[in-house]
Amino acid sequence: MYVIVWRYAVPAERTTAFVRAYGPHGDWAQLFATASAYEGTDLILGDDAGTYITIDRWRSKEDFDGFLRKRGGDYDELDSRLASLTANETLVGRGQVIAPHQPLSRPSPGNRVAPSPPDHRL
Repeated sequence: MYVIVWRYAVPAERTTAFVRAYGPHGDWAQLFATASAYEGTDLILGDDAGTYITIDRWRSKEDFDGFLRKRGGDYDELDSRLASLTANETLVGRGQVIAPHQPLSRPSPGNRVAPSPPDHRL
């Protein structure tokens, strides 16, 4: 999987429109979804007021580059149209996921194994 991470500063009065446009079903996601290799977008509310982060997931870098070759004009048009929603945007980074998230395996509270008693046969 290939990810692209952006950070945005969003003025309070533009928050609703920003979340609608940049969320997992927003304008960007709809454009990206025209490519079968697009795997989704996460929208994260940062700890600092007015800060948002997006993580766009693609099957591979080549797939994303192919999307840009095919739909680059639409990408640029949407970027221009939505520019007024942010005070600042920063590309944090792009890269190949080498160790994807896996849910932790934890025993359920009712199935906990009691610790073994110490071995005193020394």
